[in-house]
Amino acid sequence: MKQVKQQRNRLNFKTQPVDTEDKLDTIPRCLSGLLCMCGIILRDNQVSATNQPKNKNQKQKSSIKISSLWTRTEFIFFHLYVLFAFVYVVFEYRNYLFYVSEAVDIISFAVIADTLNYRKKSLQEIIKRIQRLPRKTGKVPRCGRFSPINVLLISSILYTALYGLFTFSYHGIGDAEQADSENQDLGTLLKTFLWAVCVLLICGGMSFFICLFVYICLLIDEKLQAIMQSLNITTTPKISTTALFRKQRRMFCSLQKLTSEVNDIFTKIILLWVVKIVLRACLSFYEIIIQASSSDNPHMQETTILDIMYDICHVSIMSMYAGRIVESKNHILDRLVGLCGLNNNQMEHCIKDIHFFVSIVGHSNMAMTVWNIFFLTKGTAITIISGLISYAIIIYQMIVR
Repeated sequence: MKQVKQQRNRLNFKTQPVDTEDKLDTIPRCLSGLLCMCGIILRDNQVSATNQPKNKNQKQKSSIKISSLWTRTEFIFFHLYVLFAFVYVVFEYRNYLFYVSEAVDIISFAVIADTLNYRKKSLQEIIKRIQRLPRKTGKVPRCGRFSPINVLLISSILYTALYGLFTFSYHGIGDAEQADSENQDLGTLLKTFLWAVCVLLICGGMSFFICLFVYICLLIDEKLQAIMQSLNITTTPKISTTALFRKQRRMFCSLQKLTSEVNDIFTKIILLWVVKIVLRACLSFYEIIIQASSSDNPHMQETTILDIMYDICHVSIMSMYAGRIVESKNHILDRLVGLCGLNNNQMEHCIKDIHFFVSIVGHSNMAMTVWNIFFLTKGTAITIISGLISYAIIIYQMIVR
């Protein structure tokens, strides 16, 4: 009896009530605050007034007005932010390869930010709907459900600070000393501000967008792990699992629909990410080989190496966390196929439901795609990195000859 009760408790997930929509956290606060700095406001501070006292309606209306005004002001400030960064790139970088590389970064950042800001309502609703689905039971780890997000955020902030200090020590101080004494203070101040804006957009902003993508992938993978946990049962004739299989099948279908909606938002953004990473890496490899042959500007070579490592880390992180969704779906399919092949007769009463579940999982395309051309998996990162290495070897051989 104890074993039967434990299995029932494992299978009967407690879903979050739908009427507590305002209590759902749309996104972690640390990531939400950093995205607000980049012009993306995903956390909804407006609370419905259905359960609020009448004397608080006036305060709520004023808070809504302040929130909307702040949103518009931040959106305008963000585009001025991008404009300043683009001006800095135009007037600072004298190397045309660096100019093209940084200009591609800034333009892609602006396009991604505007796309996410335009689709933020649908993105908020999708995240809330995913969070309402039952999650895996058991103890929550001490490090937290989304500890990889915190690790990625801390790593991106540290990298942005180190990259900014290194590039400023090479680009900013040397030129500031050559300026006239009258315009030195103003020129240095303006140049420092534009440099800081450019570094924050290129290094910090894109990393925060990657963290948002990773967060959504972790949410979907968490729900797939909950389905997998329900299927890891010891079959006993005392438990009727037909209703439970149907429940998990409905959950998988809902998750499939939500994943397709997420993919509809991110598929073109992923294509822009991949194209930007490949283009920047190719330009960086070419620049390193040219500088190695001329043996000039060793600091520029170090900066270029940091850019290549930054791009390779981004494509690896994207592919790794997007590939976890495909792997979790394949594990569910393997488990269902194993349940179909039981030698005993304990699952005969629900064999049709299992076969139906197998057909749904087998024909589903639960994955992130690159503009619906190919799936984003771990093999995608290996393919891109190997192609970049082959390109670098070919360019090196051409220059040496």
